[in-house]
Amino acid sequence: MTDIADVKAKGMGFAGIVSALRPAYEAKPELVPPELRRYMSAEPEPNAWYSLHDYLALMRILASTIDPAKAKGDVYRAFGVIAAQRDVYGTAPNVPPEQRPKHNAALDGALKGVTGLASLIRRALHLRERYYSRGYYTVKRVAERKVEVTLEDFPACRELCSASTGFLTHVLRTARPGAWVERVSCKADGDPDCRWELRFGADADVTDLAVYE
Repeated sequence: MTDIADVKAKGMGFAGIVSALRPAYEAKPELVPPELRRYMSAEPEPNAWYSLHDYLALMRILASTIDPAKAKGDVYRAFGVIAAQRDVYGTAPNVPPEQRPKHNAALDGALKGVTGLASLIRRALHLRERYYSRGYYTVKRVAERKVEVTLEDFPACRELCSASTGFLTHVLRTARPGAWVERVSCKADGDPDCRWELRFGADADVTDLAVYE
């Protein structure tokens, strides 16, 4: 089984957490334990790799500073939405300027040229894979307008499953209004896998989903 120690986090995501946390840290340094404070004094490089363990620790600290009600009940899912807005679409409408990283739109243009649902799904999943040094998704069509996506070769982590839900929801629904993303299982909850269901409305051409049968 893949362990958190076996995985690195890409700098583009790490920078988002560090930048969002920095104002709270400057106001209350004891929020961040001494062994993690080195991240507060420098901007992470977007293409560098960092400890996933440290990334999760900082993410959890940041989450503790946010009212879940302001994040529609799931702070980690909101983190995923913000990552998609920032990195794929170059916007951050709900993030104050002082909490934004210097580098935005790291994945700008990544959806250009995408035609058809199968290509959109493949590209969206590939974008999510780029945040970590390990892990990939498999896709299976389970109904005319529905596919199931399973995360492979990645450690069990409830917070990152929630973040992936938010990321995929924003990317797919922005590119294809009417798309629906729902997490149906998570290894961190004792399930055998981490899996999502993607559904598409009656107006969507689902012909090319046949490649996932």
